[in-house]
Amino acid sequence: MGQDITARDRFVRLFVLCVAALAALTMVLLPLDILIRHLKDDSFYYFQTARNIALGYGSTFDRINLTNGYHPLWMLNLLPVYTLFANSPLVALRVALLVAALYHTLTTLLIYQHVTRLHSPAIGAIASLAWALSPVVLRITLNGMESGVYALTLAGLVVAITGRLKRTDGGWQLPPARSLWGVGLVAMLCVLARLDAVLVLTGLGLCLLAYGIHHRQRPLIGVLAVLAIPAIATLVVYMAFNQWQFGVVLPISGLIKRATLPPSLEGMIGQWLWPLGPITRRVGVWPTSGALVLAVAVVGICATVFLPVRILLVHIFRRYDWLWLGSGLLYTYLAFSATYIANWYYVPMLLLATLVAADLLALALAALRSRSFQRMALGVLSAGLLIGYGALASSEFHPRKNDTIVETLRAAFWVRDTLPADAVGASWSAGVLAYFSERPIVNLDGLINSREYYQAMRENRAAQFAVGQGVDFVFDMFPVPESGDTTNFTPDTQWTPFLQPYAEWRYSARNVGISSMFKTIFPSAEQDAQFMWKVWRVVL
Repeated sequence: MGQDITARDRFVRLFVLCVAALAALTMVLLPLDILIRHLKDDSFYYFQTARNIALGYGSTFDRINLTNGYHPLWMLNLLPVYTLFANSPLVALRVALLVAALYHTLTTLLIYQHVTRLHSPAIGAIASLAWALSPVVLRITLNGMESGVYALTLAGLVVAITGRLKRTDGGWQLPPARSLWGVGLVAMLCVLARLDAVLVLTGLGLCLLAYGIHHRQRPLIGVLAVLAIPAIATLVVYMAFNQWQFGVVLPISGLIKRATLPPSLEGMIGQWLWPLGPITRRVGVWPTSGALVLAVAVVGICATVFLPVRILLVHIFRRYDWLWLGSGLLYTYLAFSATYIANWYYVPMLLLATLVAADLLALALAALRSRSFQRMALGVLSAGLLIGYGALASSEFHPRKNDTIVETLRAAFWVRDTLPADAVGASWSAGVLAYFSERPIVNLDGLINSREYYQAMRENRAAQFAVGQGVDFVFDMFPVPESGDTTNFTPDTQWTPFLQPYAEWRYSARNVGISSMFKTIFPSAEQDAQFMWKVWRVVL
């Protein structure tokens, strides 16, 4: 009987692995004009910089400015790819995305093994496939950004902490510190994958500290040190290298997106509640926050009075309390970020939701008791997931998804075929444009630019600085105003003295789904809007 269970488990694991790999490969092997809709422009900041490093230009996006505006682990993954295929950018792009597909598949496998160990192969299969086939997860982990390797390292950290520092009931335990160096190394990789994972690790440290103090656990300091030393030492070396090479200890992109607090308490609360923006704008910040506090109080009272509610909350929070706290700290930081909040920032929250759902499913199945009812519930849940994912996929993978990035690709080919070979361009969303145009393109939003350009932005002289670097043409994409007159439009008043209209074309773009990068400025979902690509020649 044991052999039958093992064979069945192996089959289920192989099935999960194949489904995850097939889903990922289906994404990354799409034709370029379709694939480009599912990649982020920022991902080409990685690709172009990795290619320039491989070609001997150093860590630069535009071959003019040195930059550190990227997370190190994904860049380290890309460097071998671009060393091998530096002169074949399309091949290198495909190989890089195959690496991301591999990481997505391995993350799925880790989730399966983790949930299976805690519960059963059936629950492990549902939880891992819920991750592997989620249209939202696929769009995030396979978008060319660091999110694929981040999800893998974070899943590895969850497995390591649950296996070494948690009892089977989800409570904490403190093993000998010397046995935790492996967990510390995984934590280090997690931080290298995405630097704001420091906030997730802070949640871990706070939970351990609270447990150790409450239970007077003597090895607490040693455990915290072993878990923190690899990440802290690596960060110190990383920041020292940044200071030496780039003149700034943190990535330029992090400085630009740094969190800033509004001047008023109402503004702070409103910004923290940004997902409830449609409600706060209609009824106000204070009524919305009051209703939220009241809802939390009601849940707390119910947990105190009713045992089933208390059991449910324990199942939701206990096993992954450190990830709940770390995700809360990360969310708070992102809520006050100076730039828009991108969907790939939320890998910890997505992973947490998947794991907590697995725990709740196990609790629900245990309550059913009857095996026939359990099988029926699993079947209904699986069918519901497939139907829900199908509906979501029709939005996330709509053929008109992200028309704007397709137009950016078209603009890159126009630049390649039209402008002089020695022309230097500049653009705000510069990733796709730089990668496919075969021209140096200065990134004007500063995310993948130099410390000097960052200072120029802060002093409101970015245009003067870029022009001084030899920029010949400036590109921008923007909605066409209602008047339709774009003759005198310039992207920023500081650019007005330097720009002369050179070329322009208009196109219709559609906002489809929840993650369109231009959703905030389209008239409404599923409705076409007129956009324009405009090119200016720089004049002195």
